[in-house]
Amino acid sequence: MKRLDCSSNAMLARAAGGDVLAFSSLVERYTPTLYKLAFRLLLDRQEAEDAVQDVFTKLWKCANTSARPQTNLRGWLRQVCTRICLDRLRKKRPVLVEELPEMIDETPAADAILEEEEMRNAIARCFEALSTPQRIAVVLTYFEELSNKDAAERMGLHIKAFESTLRRARCSLASMLEPDYTPANTFERSVG
Repeated sequence: MKRLDCSSNAMLARAAGGDVLAFSSLVERYTPTLYKLAFRLLLDRQEAEDAVQDVFTKLWKCANTSARPQTNLRGWLRQVCTRICLDRLRKKRPVLVEELPEMIDETPAADAILEEEEMRNAIARCFEALSTPQRIAVVLTYFEELSNKDAAERMGLHIKAFESTLRRARCSLASMLEPDYTPANTFERSVG
């Protein structure tokens, strides 16, 4: 019995040949990662879902063309998702939510849970107060773990302009956070 190749590129090649199940497998595999990225950039669940759907629509349309990604499908999808989100942000002002969705914390101690929630709420308020370019710079650097060069390219900025935007974001976060929380420890603990 022949073993099926389950790599992303093999599934994409099968999808290009009309295999809907292979394409569905790609959607199932990459939707959680792309949704997290889109939500962090757009801060709106519906917009994030629409952006992810646009990514897969673009993938389906280019699956059997020369524009199809030949290597690193995951990176290609994330780059397309970032561009789609940036386009959505440019087209309309983002709708900010009151607070980011609560993360599930399995710590049994009630005081630890309350402290974590206070910290998360403080960071969410600070994060929402950042300008859109600053928020995008933080997301690409800390959530997506891109180098400054790669993040600058995704944002369409020169490296110095990106670094300046990121520095202003860090300073804004530091000045907004309560004195009880140090910016480096608090922000990195909450996003990790």
